[in-house]
Parts: sequence; structure tokens; C-alpha cells
Amino acid sequence: MNNKYIIILVIISILITAKPISANSESDLILSLTDEKGEIILEKEVDIGKEFIVTFIHSSELEPWHNIFEIGKNKEIILKKIMVPSTGPGVPSVLPEDENWSFKIAGGYFIYSNVNKKYKDLDFIVSDISPHYLIINGVGINLVELTKDWAHINFKIRRKK
Repeated sequence: MNNKYIIILVIISILITAKPISANSESDLILSLTDEKGEIILEKEVDIGKEFIVTFIHSSELEPWHNIFEIGKNKEIILKKIMVPSTGPGVPSVLPEDENWSFKIAGGYFIYSNVNKKYKDLDFIVSDISPHYLIINGVGINLVELTKDWAHINFKIRRKK
């Protein structure tokens, strides 16, 4: 990956995920990533309201696409924002009428905000063709390096044991 994408990932992670956490805050929640066998491949402490990004380099555009999520109070993963450099398959062509989504173009991205779609868990297939990264606490983690090419990864929020 060239330096342009690394710089973009770092800047986006700082701007979007930076939320102050109280020094007295002790979370009892974990963002747990497991493989297709259910084995834990990564765990990160998280707080309600904490944001993280799953970003990937689109396989044909070769540009980063970003999905910004937030930890919900009922252990949900909430899709808050979608940032893509162009429109095409998988990108909404119109805003949902019955929801409060907003749209703008900024910094070379089409930005869909107020998505607020809730998930109990998320599944991703990661590959070297379309590298996926988890950006959390200002750190980018290459998900293919955690597992293998074409691995299935499940994201779930759970309580600490």
C-alpha cells in the first residue's frame, strides 16, 4: 500500500475516532473479533459511545472506503457514517425516505451520516485483494495479517469475563 493510503487512514482515524475517555472510566465491554471457527483473534476494550472504523481498499477503485461504527448501550454495533470516494454498486443512490440520513460531499468523499443502523454483530470477509483495517484508539490493524487471506471475521461486543 502506498504512503497516500497510510496517511489517509491515519488522518481519518484521528479525526473520527478521537473521543476523550475519562481517566476514571473502566469499561466492562470488549470488541471481540473471532474467526470462522469462533476463535478469538483480537479483543479491544471499548466504552459505550466509542467509535471505530472498518476501512478497506476497494478492489477495483483502489481507494479507501470507510464505515464508522459506534458502541451502543445495549452491546449493539451502530453504523453511524459511510464514507466513499465515488458512487457505484453497494453505495446508496438515494437517501432512505423513512430515516434521518444526511448526505454531503467533503474532502473527496461522499459522506452518508446519521445512518444509525444497529447490528448484534458484523461479518466481514477479508483478503489481500481488498485489504481491511480496523482503526480503533487511533491505531490501524490489518485484519488479513491477524488471520489469513479470505478469512471470515465476526465483530461482536461482549462483557468482560
